[in-house]
Amino acid sequence: MPVGIDVDLSTYSFIRKRIEQGRRDLLLKLLQRRFGELPAPVTERVAAMSDKETEKLALKILDARSLQDLFGPRPKRHPAKPR
Repeated sequence: MPVGIDVDLSTYSFIRKRIEQGRRDLLLKLLQRRFGELPAPVTERVAAMSDKETEKLALKILDARSLQDLFGPRPKRHPAKPR
């Protein structure tokens, strides 16, 4: 008799989310190791990435010379408007 794993959908979803979070955590560690302390916008951007985006970025780390190579130029900040 074959051995199977009986996992309900909510458990599967929880496990899947934890795996994706682990991949994002590993990506952040790799980025920190390669480029040093990461700016908050980079950390936030990685935290919001899908699994496919995380994988795509992870493959680019070896060729990137800077965070700009991976994420593009920093967005320009608009000065605060006087009140």
